[in-house]
Amino acid sequence: MVYLVIIFSMLILILLLRLFIKKLVPLLIVTAVIVGGVYLIYNQTQTKEVQDVYAELYEEENTIDEVTIFDRRDDGSERFVTLTDQQVIDSILADLSDVEVKLRQGERKEAFRVSFDVTEPTSNGSQMAFKSLRVSEESIGIHKVLSDTSHMKTLNSLAEDENVNWQQP
Repeated sequence: MVYLVIIFSMLILILLLRLFIKKLVPLLIVTAVIVGGVYLIYNQTQTKEVQDVYAELYEEENTIDEVTIFDRRDDGSERFVTLTDQQVIDSILADLSDVEVKLRQGERKEAFRVSFDVTEPTSNGSQMAFKSLRVSEESIGIHKVLSDTSHMKTLNSLAEDENVNWQQP
């Protein structure tokens, strides 16, 4: 359906330009430049940083009280740990913050599932919210990772740390 709308729009554009440009080659060149420009603008709007996509995790007035990390092992088993250490939580957020992602282009691969317990202040007190992200080398949530970062540094170090009290679900 979307492709039909795009094709129909291009045909209308060509017909409108045909009123002003009589020769076929300049008409096709102008059409290609317009379509290419629209595509580049659209493509640019689909690229954002994680801190912009998941802004509620980075807002100053919100607090993250704890984070639960689910680690899916290579053998298919899963384990989890709940952490309240603010330094670790800040480290995880810092690792993810500057990662550039392509919106809705990633596959739902999961090395870790990270659930944040976020307290958001409201006019009548505060409200508890949960935000869960699936994090892998290739994607964060449903967004494809574009930048070459070490966004899993803290998560991987926690997974390898024998002092972390991992539990079986």
